[in-house]
Amino acid sequence: MAKGRDFEASVRYCASVIEMINGVIHLSGEEWSREQTVRIGLLLRIEHLIHSVLCLRQFEGTGEAIFALSRLTMESVTNLRYLLFKDDPDLYARFVTSSLLPEVELFDDIERRIEERGGTDEMPVEESMKRSVMLAVRRSDMTPDEVRSSPRQWGPNYRDRLLEMGEEEAYLYVQRLPSSAVHGDWVSLLRFYFQKGDEGYRRGQPDPVETDNLLNPIVALTCEAIADYAKAVHPSNGALVRSAELLLATVMEAEAESGDFDL
Repeated sequence: MAKGRDFEASVRYCASVIEMINGVIHLSGEEWSREQTVRIGLLLRIEHLIHSVLCLRQFEGTGEAIFALSRLTMESVTNLRYLLFKDDPDLYARFVTSSLLPEVELFDDIERRIEERGGTDEMPVEESMKRSVMLAVRRSDMTPDEVRSSPRQWGPNYRDRLLEMGEEEAYLYVQRLPSSAVHGDWVSLLRFYFQKGDEGYRRGQPDPVETDNLLNPIVALTCEAIADYAKAVHPSNGALVRSAELLLATVMEAEAESGDFDL
């Protein structure tokens, strides 16, 4: 018989993985290459998103936001693991340039509008926006032309990334289903805001949504990312890998005991 889910233990697992991320970053020094900055940045993003989930769960009516944040967290975990898996400097470069591309497109659009006005009378807001774009490009050690010539996507689509890593079956659970809350589609509206009446719909959540069920999967996936990171960046630190794998095993055991999943 299932013992039931220990939600307070799940919160402790989240706190442990946040502490582990901070420890990993501490091991990495205080200044990094651009590639290492991408990796550290994704770890920091994962940490902050998990912390946000823990904060939101204290309030009623935040289930949709928690689902959306869980999706963002798991996407960042997948991106980090994929970058580590490929270990390709060009992929890191595309990760940077693809995100700068909309910025440079904004710069070019402002320049076009100014040119259409005769090339003079640049508005203060336009000057400020152009300066902001150029600052981001320079800080990324890129030029606008390098960004303009880069691919629009830094890598394959999400499903193909998982496929390459041998985890395509996770796509439904870590991407498609949580995306409902990100986009605010019909299922998300129905799940979080309405009840079915006799002739239509009325405001009210139809059934409790156990958002705490998301905590252990988030921790488990983050542990996998930390283990991958430790093996790639700190290969001599076996204790770090063992710590991540131990927490992962603990969380997986808790999931099995809850009876919610056949692990």
